[in-house]
Amino acid sequence: MGAKALKRELGMDVGWILVAAAVFWLICAQPGARPCPKGQFDSGFEQGCVECPPGHFKRSDGAGMCKPCPVNTYAAGPGSTACEGCLRGEVSLLGQKSCQLCPAGTFASKGACEQCGHGSSSEEGSETCTCNKGWTGQQGRHAVCKKCPANTFKAVRGPGACQACPFGLVSAEASEDVEQCVAEDVIGSLQVHFVSFVKGAVSSLGFLEEEPSERRWRQHAFEAVALNADHANEQLCSALSAASERIYAATQYVLSQLHRMVLELFASAAEFLSVRAKQEEGESSRVCSSPGALREWLNNRNEYHAWQNAVRAVRAERNSGSACAKMRKAARHLLLIIHPDKFAMRHPACPRDMSTSLAAEFSSEYDKHKTLCAGQ
Repeated sequence: MGAKALKRELGMDVGWILVAAAVFWLICAQPGARPCPKGQFDSGFEQGCVECPPGHFKRSDGAGMCKPCPVNTYAAGPGSTACEGCLRGEVSLLGQKSCQLCPAGTFASKGACEQCGHGSSSEEGSETCTCNKGWTGQQGRHAVCKKCPANTFKAVRGPGACQACPFGLVSAEASEDVEQCVAEDVIGSLQVHFVSFVKGAVSSLGFLEEEPSERRWRQHAFEAVALNADHANEQLCSALSAASERIYAATQYVLSQLHRMVLELFASAAEFLSVRAKQEEGESSRVCSSPGALREWLNNRNEYHAWQNAVRAVRAERNSGSACAKMRKAARHLLLIIHPDKFAMRHPACPRDMSTSLAAEFSSEYDKHKTLCAGQ
């Protein structure tokens, strides 16, 4: 049948029929074009309204397509009108029908499980990471942890600080328990055991408070000694033997050095006295040669110069307490070298009464100047 015949039969133009068919298809046959109840969408001309697939939802009645569930939400079954949120420690991507539990060592973040940083860890289903034992720092989604320095330890997970090893013990970096604190050598170990025992005994009497780390280390040390008694006894005997040998050798060395020093000291003293005796013998011969030589000897002595300075100070400052005290002191020192008995001891080659006149002259001068210090 031609177009003209079809036109006569239908009573309208074929072109308009085609236009009407196209409009009907665009309005009614496209997916989502027709209104459907919430949780359903229009799948097209043939099937009509069907339920939203898992992982998608449609909140209200009417036309429109189902939307995928946002990140960290899910829709388990078909025909969902809303998505449910994931539990703590779970994640999901866009349009998922279930959530994934983050495994240990990771944390939930923006739809994915991210790995914990170096030195930190987490339990299954965690949202944050925590610093491991032996590590310290701030915990959180991106925990920044660093190793505990040498000679410290940290026995628990978390942001706590590292504790110093008790009793001066040492440890490696990132130590996880006080049991990893050890002495540097056997002798140091004996000393630490003794100190820890004494401190534990005193603290048990209530006179001293013992730190938890000290108590824990002491308990560990005693347990180790009990489990390895034979080995510990061998070490103890070996250490004591080595210590006694070292102490004996050190004592012998110190005594030999002292003996040498004493001999050298006596030799030096004998040499000094011999030289001094020769000097005094020569000085005596020169000093006692004449009264003029004796006077010259006295004038060159420091004791005589100090006496003259003190006398001048007393004359300038009459009744000065300090000046008078200096004069009395200078007089005593000068008398010790010119008194006949003292002079004879120093100069045995001289006549015994060689300095008698000098001593008498000095006594007269001293008596005269003492009057300037009356009352001082």
